[in-house]
Amino acid sequence: MPYARDYMDIVAIGFFFLGISMAASNLIRAEGNPKVSMVGMIIGTALNIVLDPVFIFGLHMGVRGAAIATVISQICSAAYLVHFFVRRRGHIILSLHHLVPRLDIFRDAFVLGLPSFIMQIGMSIVAIILNNSLHAYGGDLAISTYGMVFRLFSFIILPLIGLTQGFQPIAGYNYGARRYDRVRDIVKLTALAATLLSVGGFVVVQAFPRALISLFTSDDALIASSARALRIFFACAPIVGLQILGSIYFQAVGKAGTSLVLSLLRQFIILIPTVLILPTLFKLDGIWMSFPVADLISSVVTSIALVFELRRLTAQHSEAKAVTV
Repeated sequence: MPYARDYMDIVAIGFFFLGISMAASNLIRAEGNPKVSMVGMIIGTALNIVLDPVFIFGLHMGVRGAAIATVISQICSAAYLVHFFVRRRGHIILSLHHLVPRLDIFRDAFVLGLPSFIMQIGMSIVAIILNNSLHAYGGDLAISTYGMVFRLFSFIILPLIGLTQGFQPIAGYNYGARRYDRVRDIVKLTALAATLLSVGGFVVVQAFPRALISLFTSDDALIASSARALRIFFACAPIVGLQILGSIYFQAVGKAGTSLVLSLLRQFIILIPTVLILPTLFKLDGIWMSFPVADLISSVVTSIALVFELRRLTAQHSEAKAVTV
């Protein structure tokens, strides 16, 4: 708790700059300048990597040094992205009168952003429940295992999120332009790319679990228990990309209700109950099994929704083509 307080007291200062950076980055990406958005994120990330050892070890500031490095990085990233608008290098020209809140815009942004918000906050709620369950069934060793397994899982999830974020504006543009054939093609192409990424991560994890865990620790007991957990955790990883794609697709085409349900499906509707129920049957293994069970059910439901949506797009494209002829 003292470490958490030391970190949060400082890093909270950067929340404002983090918000500016995220908003500017998404605006720039949405208007068709993904490279500028990427450079802004790289500036923040690279600077954080460089400053962390300087403040933590060089200046002997420990956790507080890590927080200071994070805030400085966020400020620099936000400054670069805001400078893009100030120089008027893009299509969007900002002025003070644009900063007056409008209820209609806020309402639409809130509704369309709600699924992503729930997905993110759901991860935090699941983490709270998991930590308590892990402590009850496996103690500190299990909590440490989850920390390592989840970090490795992030190496699959984060590229998938990046892929679907790139997919989102393309699908939205073409859906708005009634180019349903293009929407259908980009869904299929992104689904293939997401599956290849997921399968690649799955193969690596199943083939080298101990080697991957040993990147985090040299404790033989922890490596052995974590390698088993890692394999169970990743059991349904090859199909997890479809669930993420489905949620983002329906958000991109303005179907916030469907997107919200698909976002809730894995994080809340399935994962939380399985985390609470399966350990009563399989002890600690039940917690690790909760994730592939949630991945399997949510991915199957999402795939069914996408199949029906692709059929609808095909029908709409045929109708539009017939009208044109």
